[in-house]
Amino acid sequence: MKSKSGIDGISKCMAVLIFSTCVITACSSGDGGDDENVMQLSLTSTSDVPLGQSPNISASQYVKNGLYIINVQQRSSTSGDGADSPAAAPEFSSTTTQVEGVDEADRIEYDGEYLYVANLPTWDSQPGTENRVRILKRQDDFSLDVVAKIPLESEHEMMGMYLHDERLGVITRKFGYYPLVDAVAITSPWNSPDNDTKIQFIDVASPETPTIPHKIKIDGRLISSRRIGNDLYLAMQYVPSADNLPAVGNSNSSREAYYRRLLELENSSLVPNITINEQSSPLYHLDDCLVPENASSKNGHVQMLSVVKINMSSPSTYSALCTIVEAEGLFMTHNNMYLHATQGNDTVIHKVSLENGIEYQATGKVRGSFGWNSSPQLKMSERDGYFMAVTTEGLLADNPEHFLHVLTQQGRKLEEALRHRPF
Repeated sequence: MKSKSGIDGISKCMAVLIFSTCVITACSSGDGGDDENVMQLSLTSTSDVPLGQSPNISASQYVKNGLYIINVQQRSSTSGDGADSPAAAPEFSSTTTQVEGVDEADRIEYDGEYLYVANLPTWDSQPGTENRVRILKRQDDFSLDVVAKIPLESEHEMMGMYLHDERLGVITRKFGYYPLVDAVAITSPWNSPDNDTKIQFIDVASPETPTIPHKIKIDGRLISSRRIGNDLYLAMQYVPSADNLPAVGNSNSSREAYYRRLLELENSSLVPNITINEQSSPLYHLDDCLVPENASSKNGHVQMLSVVKINMSSPSTYSALCTIVEAEGLFMTHNNMYLHATQGNDTVIHKVSLENGIEYQATGKVRGSFGWNSSPQLKMSERDGYFMAVTTEGLLADNPEHFLHVLTQQGRKLEEALRHRPF
């Protein structure tokens, strides 16, 4: 027969076990907190579904699910025509652009008397290398004299400049360096270090004494930029990080704790900031971001695609659109921006209107991809409301197939009006 003290000990152990089970069960019954469900979250790939507000999941939980997937699930599995009026033709040559009136970033700008020349990008810290923009004045004998130098941060690479109405916009971004161990890791595309893009708006009304009234930093990696009139457009990709969270072990309880802490994070800590002359604020609200309309509570994604519009004369005047998708490049006209991303052997295209602010319009998918051996933007065009693109299937094959796609917007979808294989 067991003693009373022995029975009491067993009873206490049973009570602790029952209490622990109840706690775990209670934790698992909350919204998005079921440990079995957490283990079944799936990272959304590049989606061709129209974007909007999903009835099944908020944008904030969509991002937090994505952070859990890449920081826990993946890591454990691998290791354990609104154009301005045309101006009078200048008396000097200007830069060639793909679409007239849609300026593209350049390393050299010219106003007829002064040249603005940026250094070529350097990706190492060579002693004596100075990252800068030089202002050179053309003399009567056509020689050039350096009249001013504008220093730039040494750790940033030059992404191009825009000159408009006595205002020079200089865009740089921090050069992303991947250690070798990260270069082969599945999660490395999600965790690029020190992502930020900087724009200096330089007053060159007196080119020999330039001033910098506005410095802007936006969290995220610049994809590409354009200028229409006084408005600068930036397309950027941002990946949030989750700091000060508990370490994740192999147990379900530690993963559950990590996921719950993710859900408790302030949404404002997961969006990019815009900093204007040292004053920072969130670029947008997380739950205003657009997600694939068919996203479920079990889905997640972390890459935020930001389209930002900044007034060059008054850079504190800006607007931004957030979509939780990815993009690799863009094509832009006066009225629309088309952002594209590769999905397997296909290409997903998102259309954004620029006529009344920045408004998402539609999404579509075409067969083939643009590839990396030529400039993708030169394979795209728009005319009479139709978007046209040339893609290739079998880029590395001996006999690749090329397709001409003609897309038209039908509701929130980009539908193929014509697909032709020219050769």
